[in-house]
Amino acid sequence: MPREVMAGLVLGLLRDRGEELVVTRRGLYAISYLMKAFYIKISQIRAMAIRKGI
Repeated sequence: MPREVMAGLVLGLLRDRGEELVVTRRGLYAISYLMKAFYIKISQIRAMAIRKGI
Protein backbone atom coordinates (compact mmCIF):
# COMPACT_ATOMS: atom_id res chain seq x y z
CA MET A 1 0.00 0.00 0.00
CA PRO A 2 1.43 3.42 -0.95
CA ARG A 3 2.50 5.62 1.95
CA GLU A 4 0.07 8.38 0.88
CA VAL A 5 -2.87 5.98 0.99
CA MET A 6 -1.85 4.72 4.43
CA ALA A 7 -1.42 8.28 5.73
CA GLY A 8 -4.84 9.15 4.32
CA LEU A 9 -6.41 6.17 6.05
CA VAL A 10 -4.80 7.08 9.37
CA LEU A 11 -5.84 10.73 9.04
CA GLY A 12 -9.35 9.64 8.08
CA LEU A 13 -9.55 7.50 11.19
CA LEU A 14 -8.18 10.32 13.34
CA ARG A 15 -10.52 12.97 11.97
CA ASP A 16 -13.80 13.00 13.85
CA ARG A 17 -16.70 14.67 11.96
CA GLY A 18 -14.12 16.48 9.79
CA GLU A 19 -13.72 19.41 12.19
CA GLU A 20 -10.75 18.82 14.46
CA LEU A 21 -8.30 15.98 14.79
CA VAL A 22 -9.79 13.84 17.53
CA VAL A 23 -8.19 10.51 18.27
CA THR A 24 -10.99 8.01 18.66
CA ARG A 25 -10.53 4.64 20.28
CA ARG A 26 -11.05 2.96 16.90
CA GLY A 27 -8.44 5.28 15.39
CA LEU A 28 -5.94 4.35 18.09
CA TYR A 29 -6.55 0.65 17.50
CA ALA A 30 -6.12 1.12 13.75
CA ILE A 31 -2.89 3.07 14.19
CA SER A 32 -1.41 0.51 16.58
CA TYR A 33 -2.43 -2.26 14.17
CA LEU A 34 -0.80 -0.47 11.22
CA MET A 35 2.35 0.20 13.23
CA LYS A 36 2.54 -3.45 14.27
CA ALA A 37 2.02 -4.66 10.69
CA PHE A 38 4.64 -2.18 9.45
CA TYR A 39 7.12 -3.30 12.12
CA ILE A 40 6.58 -6.98 11.28
CA LYS A 41 7.13 -6.24 7.57
CA ILE A 42 10.38 -4.39 8.34
CA SER A 43 11.59 -7.29 10.51
CA GLN A 44 10.82 -9.75 7.69
CA ILE A 45 12.75 -7.63 5.17
CA ARG A 46 15.67 -7.30 7.61
CA ALA A 47 15.70 -11.07 8.21
CA MET A 48 15.72 -11.73 4.46
CA ALA A 49 18.57 -9.26 3.95
CA ILE A 50 20.60 -10.90 6.73
CA ARG A 51 19.98 -14.34 5.20
CA LYS A 52 21.18 -13.12 1.81
CA GLY A 53 24.26 -11.62 3.44
CA ILE A 54 23.61 -7.97 2.58
